[in-house]
Amino acid sequence: MTDPASRRTNKKAFPLDVVLILLLVAALIGGTILAGRRGGKKTADAQSRAATDLLVPTLPERQVKPEQIGYREGAPINIGERVYGLAVGSDDTLFVSAGFTIRQYDPEGREQHRFELDTTARALAVVGRRLFLGCGDHIEVLDRDTGKKTLWEKIGDDAFITSVAASNDTLFVGDAGDHLFLRYDLDGTLLGKIGMTSAGTAVS
Repeated sequence: MTDPASRRTNKKAFPLDVVLILLLVAALIGGTILAGRRGGKKTADAQSRAATDLLVPTLPERQVKPEQIGYREGAPINIGERVYGLAVGSDDTLFVSAGFTIRQYDPEGREQHRFELDTTARALAVVGRRLFLGCGDHIEVLDRDTGKKTLWEKIGDDAFITSVAASNDTLFVGDAGDHLFLRYDLDGTLLGKIGMTSAGTAVS
C-alpha cells in the first residue's frame, strides 16, 4: 500500500529533465531574438549607407597641377603686439599696423623698416609709395621713402575710422562713429559721403 505522504511529495516534485528542457528552450528563443535584432540593425545600416551613396556620390580626387598653384604658405611672422590692420603693396611688400607702429616686410616675411606713430592706425591702405592710415578721427598719409607724415582734416567730433580702402585715384574711409563712408581723392579732397543721417536722410 502506498504511503499518502509519499503521494503528496511526488505530486509537488518537478522532474529535473523537464527543467533542463525549459531552460534550453528559453536560451534558444533569447538567442534567436538577439540575432534578429542584430541582423535587423546591420540591414538598416547597410540600407542607410546605400541611400547616402546615392544622394552623395563619391567625387574623384582632384589633381592640382603645379602651374595652377598661385599662392604658397610662407614662414609665420611673429609680430609680438596687437595687430590692427594690414595692406599689401603692388610689389608684394607687406605693411602691418601693430601697436603704435607700421612695420614693413618683404615677401619672405623679413622686416625691412618700422615707422613710429603718435596714434594707433586701426586701418591702412597702400597706393604706390604712400600709406593711408586711419587714425581715430582723421587720415594720416605716410611717405614710405622719407617717413614723413601728412595729417588730413579731422572728419568730425564723433568720427572713428575703422576701415580704409584705396583705388588708383580714390580713397574710401569707413567712419563707424558717424555710420558713414567717405570718398576722397588721394590729395585729401572730400568727394562725397555715403550713408544715412540720424534723421534717416540718405547722404551721398
